[in-house]
Amino acid sequence: MGEGELAWVEHKAVLLLDYQKEENQAVFEQLGWQVFAVDTDMEMIKNILGVE
Repeated sequence: MGEGELAWVEHKAVLLLDYQKEENQAVFEQLGWQVFAVDTDMEMIKNILGVE
């Protein structure tokens, strides 16, 4: 599996830094994970995932 900055394992979602995105985005997506860039609004991510 790839490396991520922050992950919500139960939601199969990961937050990636720019260098991680280049190296790992395809790996996570192939495994069915949602991938978010580090500059994505955290409130938006929480709403998408339904977490607080």
